Amino acid sequence: MEDSICDSLLIKIATGDTDALKELYTEMNKTVFCYALSIVKNKPLADDITQDVFVKIKLNSDKYQTDKSPTGWILTLTKHTAFDALKKQKRELPLDLYTEEIAGLSDDDLDDSLMLKGALEKLSLTERQIIMLYLVAGVPQKNIAKLLSLPATTVNWRYRTGLKKLADILEKGGDKVDRDRINNFT
Repeated sequence: MEDSICDSLLIKIATGDTDALKELYTEMNKTVFCYALSIVKNKPLADDITQDVFVKIKLNSDKYQTDKSPTGWILTLTKHTAFDALKKQKRELPLDLYTEEIAGLSDDDLDDSLMLKGALEKLSLTERQIIMLYLVAGVPQKNIAKLLSLPATTVNWRYRTGLKKLADILEKGGDKVDRDRINNFT
């Protein structure tokens, strides 16, 4: 979403425009979810965080400063909400909460999903955030750089090294990884 559109939606939300909130949610929920997921590594918790972020946007949109990046403001809210959720979470959620999600997957899909999740968890938080925001949510690397307060070259480097680490981790797990396909992402 372009910052100018996001900016105008936040201004409308501050005046109580619920249609603007719906439009912002439609455009930004995937990005917010992916960023939250990259931090908490738990889909149900990331869903809750996504909902909490949009409630906070509605309640705090009057505090948004129009001279700042609207996407950056939303993702900063997401980051703080995710870290707050992690602080509250004292232990791992029981496995039975995932039963419905797992039940719909074939054995191969389940194996792939668990292997990828395990591989992502072995990356650093920053590498995981960059990969999830760029590949899954489609956030441009220059915006990721602003959000994480890193130089764009560092974001690009961590993205490429993170993908290579993922490939190495998956290969060690016994999966044949197509290196050419990985290189297409870099």
